Amino acid sequence: MGWRDWAASRLMSNGKAFSAWSLASWFSVLRNIVKDAVLEYDLPRDPCHGVRGVKKPRAPRATRYLTAQQVREFLRLVGVHCPQHYAITLILAVYGLRWEEASALHTQHLDRETGELRVVQAQVRRKLFPTKNESHKMLPLSDEVIRAVDGHREMLRVRRNPGLEKGLLFPDVNGDYRLPSSVLKGWTAVSRAMNLAWNVTPHDLRRSYQNMLRQASVNLVVQQALMGHSSDAMTMHYSHVEMGEKRAAQDKIINLLQFKNAQEQGK
Repeated sequence: MGWRDWAASRLMSNGKAFSAWSLASWFSVLRNIVKDAVLEYDLPRDPCHGVRGVKKPRAPRATRYLTAQQVREFLRLVGVHCPQHYAITLILAVYGLRWEEASALHTQHLDRETGELRVVQAQVRRKLFPTKNESHKMLPLSDEVIRAVDGHREMLRVRRNPGLEKGLLFPDVNGDYRLPSSVLKGWTAVSRAMNLAWNVTPHDLRRSYQNMLRQASVNLVVQQALMGHSSDAMTMHYSHVEMGEKRAAQDKIINLLQFKNAQEQGK
């Protein structure tokens, strides 16, 4: 208990306290070392027994969304630390797709001539199903997404990753549809690097996208069309939303994320 309190009082070189993530990880390592010592040296008791560790912070689900600035930083760090996840992370972030929809995308769903991304199917545990409510979404295809997907597929070609011949945009190492667990290790590292109070999940990015639509003052009907509907009545309500309206809304998200500014600074 004394060690736990001592660790909690330590400060980093910049004068700030260590995060709860760091303290909880230290205590977990110490507990495992002590357990091994108790067995190996036949100690009379485990000094860690009954000592409560530092709890990792948990944010309520309702508040688990990132600001536009945080989404931008999250994408940057994913590109640095786990670039193999960048393209699918970008699609989840800028379209607010469900994991089941994004991971089921094929090359034919990207229509470069019309500039449209077609979301027509979903996969659950590597089995294909219709999308939720059996709806099809037609979304504006952005230049940022095209560049990311092309770079991702080139990476897969260099690695001779199976699945490309089947047209999967994001095949796993075995050439099959990816499970959400495939990104969690990399995303967890990025979440901790950003000192977030939780580990970002695909649905958190969907929630963040919806929040950015609200911040960008996108019409509620257009928001529903971009996010996906939940009933036939709602389908009829916004079935008249045209691609131009969706593209204008999507441009607002791109502006919030400042992709264009970053490109200009890189020239």
